[in-house]
Amino acid sequence: MLIIDDIDLHMPLAGSIERAACPPGFFLAWCANLQMLSDDFSRRHADALVRLRMRDLTPGEFLITCGDGRFGTEELNARGRAFADSYYQVQYLNDFAATFDKNGPDDEHIYDVEDNWANYDKLAGVLTRRLYGSQSSPQASTGRKPRNRAASWLRVITGGRKD
Repeated sequence: MLIIDDIDLHMPLAGSIERAACPPGFFLAWCANLQMLSDDFSRRHADALVRLRMRDLTPGEFLITCGDGRFGTEELNARGRAFADSYYQVQYLNDFAATFDKNGPDDEHIYDVEDNWANYDKLAGVLTRRLYGSQSSPQASTGRKPRNRAASWLRVITGGRKD
């Protein structure tokens, strides 16, 4: 298994496990909400997934509970791995920082972002736009005008709330 992220990498700037778990936890929770977790991981952590989707467990708590503070390629399905491979190491922390008005991934204030659902919702829209923006254009392959999938998924993920 290839490790994608581990809270130990965040600890020097974060200072606590809870603060270190927030950035990777948001990504893993978003993958869960878009059905991008592996079947094996989903089966092993079915109860925690229900709690996550009911918003009874925060994204950081989900990462700590289910992944011992790390996640890798085995936790994701093929679609999740493909997106993580092309996006996570290259752009994710930059988007995380920009979403929360921080100076970049090396800014220790990136860890001031609270592990809560309001903050997750802000980032989920960015991630969904990145996912659907990274795929080939449906219009090019079908000749039809594409639906706004990002907006549709955003409504599903955030329960229709507009922030």
